[in-house]
Amino acid sequence: MKKSSLKKRHFSLIELLVVIGIIGILSAIILPALSGARKAARKTHSQAQVKNIAIAIEQYFSDYGTLPCAEGSSDPPSTKLHSNTQLQGFLDGTKNPRERVYYNGKTKNIDGNPITIVMDGNYDNTVSTPDGDKGSRVAVYSYMDSDTNNRTTSWEK
Repeated sequence: MKKSSLKKRHFSLIELLVVIGIIGILSAIILPALSGARKAARKTHSQAQVKNIAIAIEQYFSDYGTLPCAEGSSDPPSTKLHSNTQLQGFLDGTKNPRERVYYNGKTKNIDGNPITIVMDGNYDNTVSTPDGDKGSRVAVYSYMDSDTNNRTTSWEK
């Protein structure tokens, strides 16, 4: 019997380690870029969320001529509110007279931090925000990653 002239070819250990090393280097290059894209997407999502809440409150004001008041109060608020407890009934339609839904989304940002709403309770078109007074009826903002320098706001583009 003659031995077959075809040799079976196998990967050597060195070739396998080189391939694994190349894959590791490529993934080390790509992962930070993906992380940056993920962070930008979270910030964009939070930005849209705070703007939608601000628009919902402006629509409420347009319909009723007054700002929504906090739970258990008949006066519009003039201080900071957290939407997750105090305004949700007015925005989702369960506690406003016409039962109109203004905003039925989440009331915490994508990181789970509360969304802060500041309204002009004395109707002088000025609200106090972390960036100073703004000429507006409502301002909405939320901090990302519990970093006070990293926030999304309804008044910035």
